Amino acid sequence: MASSQRMVVQPSAWLPDRCVTQDMLVSEGLWLNQSLPFNVTSSDTIFLFNCSPRPLVSPLNCTPSSLCHRYLNSSGQVDTKITLQCANDIDPCCTFAAGGMPSAYMIRLHNLGCRTFRSIIHLDPEKPAVQWEEGLEIQWTPPPEPVCRLNLISQGLPSVYLLV
Repeated sequence: MASSQRMVVQPSAWLPDRCVTQDMLVSEGLWLNQSLPFNVTSSDTIFLFNCSPRPLVSPLNCTPSSLCHRYLNSSGQVDTKITLQCANDIDPCCTFAAGGMPSAYMIRLHNLGCRTFRSIIHLDPEKPAVQWEEGLEIQWTPPPEPVCRLNLISQGLPSVYLLV
């Protein structure tokens, strides 16, 4: 069986002076086709920003101690002009570990929920936020290699003539 392959996708750009990213307007977040072999890995920690109080249910951590606040205030990745738009008493930020259903295939953004997300790969809360690696890790299992049914090399033909 083939081992999983992984790639890292960089986050969508912030819109100027707003706690909204381009993917909110274009695709409402990340949507992977469940019939294809791609999924978001459990190595990703997702931060949701600019959230209405409506989606605040488990497994989201939307408390004042959530790591999303450290990211906003200490990572250097967020313009200080929009930090209060991303998390405040009315519109909190939330944190969750990706990988289970439905987050293995989608991170949904919408006006009645959260309007921005960021992902940190292999988040180590003991490290300073400036050392956290931003990106979204996606994995897939490649299809099995075809099996050669007839070995023509023994008949003197070059290997490019192997039949599958």
